[in-house]
Amino acid sequence: MPDCLNTRLLAQLAGAGAGTMQIIGHRGYLYIGELIAGGTQIVDARDPAHPRRVGRLDGYPGSYSPKVQVGDDRLLVNYEARREAATFVGLGLWDITHPEQPTSIAKIESSGKGIHRMWYTGGTRAYVSPVPGGFSSGSS
Repeated sequence: MPDCLNTRLLAQLAGAGAGTMQIIGHRGYLYIGELIAGGTQIVDARDPAHPRRVGRLDGYPGSYSPKVQVGDDRLLVNYEARREAATFVGLGLWDITHPEQPTSIAKIESSGKGIHRMWYTGGTRAYVSPVPGGFSSGSS
């Protein structure tokens, strides 16, 4: 690994998120959105030199979950459609009071390709942008 200014490799965890896109830390745990496998990895990083995988939230057939957000012991996970038909697209809300054992609070189904972007830092509102059915940005 090349040297980076004011940065040094402390540890690494092979396979921690197949095609990782977004990593959010909360109370010493990392929630890792997967671009390829379609789930969310849970890593205990309270000892940063020795991280360990402690769980995984599975995705849904035909979707992937590259984005995660955390606030107030709540985890938001997006579910976006791949090219094939997805069994579920939308948003998952999880209670992470016990970080290694998330409990599902709600699923919010959306149309089209699902939830693409989101922002949540706690409180009663999350900001999400779905990609509705029939929408085209003009790019492939």
